[in-house]
Amino acid sequence: MRRSIPIATPAATPSGPLRVRRGRVAYLRCDQASGRACPRDEGMEQAVWAAIEGLAACPSGPRTGGEADVRLDYRGDEAPTVEWRDTFADEVQRLDRDTVLGCLRAVLGATRRTIDAERLLVSFRFSME
Repeated sequence: MRRSIPIATPAATPSGPLRVRRGRVAYLRCDQASGRACPRDEGMEQAVWAAIEGLAACPSGPRTGGEADVRLDYRGDEAPTVEWRDTFADEVQRLDRDTVLGCLRAVLGATRRTIDAERLLVSFRFSME
């Protein structure tokens, strides 16, 4: 007599490709020669979000959902440094750091700030679902 053995399926199977869900933008540091408070840099934000949304199309991009936070540090007119920022609670499912940075570091490095600031440190939090 043959017995069928059930095959386990993953608990969370994606119903389609992962998509980026925007989170918050945090201006962590802004140094202006004038000493005044910095305004939002909407041009830079648009360019960064466009790059992050392209993560879903990256051939080596994340295959499972999770949270991420990338930090861009603009100093003068130089290309920004792009880093991973992990301030999530222990139970939060994170995207793979190396995978995300591998897909985003070059394209985010091509972004520039559009406001007059000597240094601008900005954090972008997002998830993929």
